[in-house]
Amino acid sequence: MGALAHSRIGALAHWRIGALGIGALGHNTYPSPSPSPSPSPSPSPNPTQVSASTDGEWWGPTEAVYTYYDPAHAPVVSRVEPPYGGYLSATSVVLHGSNFAPTGSALVVRWGDLHSEPLPATFVSSDKVLAVTPALLDTHSYISLRNGMIVGSKSVPVDVSTHGDFAHRPPPNMRAEASAAALFTYYNPIAPPVIEASAPHAGHCGVGGAQVFDRRTHARIEVADALVAERAHGEPAMVELWGDNFAPTPMLTCVYRYFTTNAFHMAMTQEYWVPAIFERHDHVRCPIPAHYHSDQALLHDGSAAMPITATNDGVIYHYSNHSYVFHGCTWLGLGLGLDLERGLDI
Repeated sequence: MGALAHSRIGALAHWRIGALGIGALGHNTYPSPSPSPSPSPSPSPNPTQVSASTDGEWWGPTEAVYTYYDPAHAPVVSRVEPPYGGYLSATSVVLHGSNFAPTGSALVVRWGDLHSEPLPATFVSSDKVLAVTPALLDTHSYISLRNGMIVGSKSVPVDVSTHGDFAHRPPPNMRAEASAAALFTYYNPIAPPVIEASAPHAGHCGVGGAQVFDRRTHARIEVADALVAERAHGEPAMVELWGDNFAPTPMLTCVYRYFTTNAFHMAMTQEYWVPAIFERHDHVRCPIPAHYHSDQALLHDGSAAMPITATNDGVIYHYSNHSYVFHGCTWLGLGLGLDLERGLDI
């Protein structure tokens, strides 16, 4: 865990590390330093203030901090803030976690497999360090042209070392999901997400049990609950989207578009803006709305087809050729529009 080196002049001096304990340096003579072992740390490694006293009762002000950590175990990165950034430039981030230590130039961070050498980090506390991401533009293999726009997206697991290297630690699995690793995601903020595949493609109408809030209007939207969907029909409660350029932004949204009619029997389009669940730059999950009524404008067979798209910012998106089809819906007839849809505040 390390030791504190002390020197004093003349009389007995005392030192104190936080609330861990008090030690006496003894009658050492200046200038020879006398190392004194630090008290046993608490079970959770953390920084604590170091103060000094000449009589063991009055303690002087201090800004000195001593950090306990476990060198036998690797630091753990639990969260990156912000967890996303543009691919063209570097992004300053805060890494949250545990077992960080101020080991100087040996405190380094690795951004997945982007670079062969780790990059420096700045110590703040035992649970927080600062770092700057490398620009994804420097690694051309991750830049591609999709739908006429440049897309540079990649999710990389982030980990930290207090020893200066990762010689005995292989990179985390590049396919790990957000729940298994702290990820930083590069993306192109001026290009929409690209959807290449989706599943499932169909399910039953009226499967609810949970709710989310519409990203635009903040109205409540009833969505499928996982247990209800599984028990009632053996179906998932999410639509999985795979593609490119997804980012864990506050506005990451799945947009379901559906058709209805107004009082004048005119076809209209409506949309559910459902918060998306981010997994990686190429994978998001979309809660399925508890839609109850068949397509009143186009289909009269008790089904309702909804094209699905996604947006990172609520502004830039385009419709894909992927849809989710509801079966077993209620036919209301013409002239009954959105007002009769369950799950929406009106």
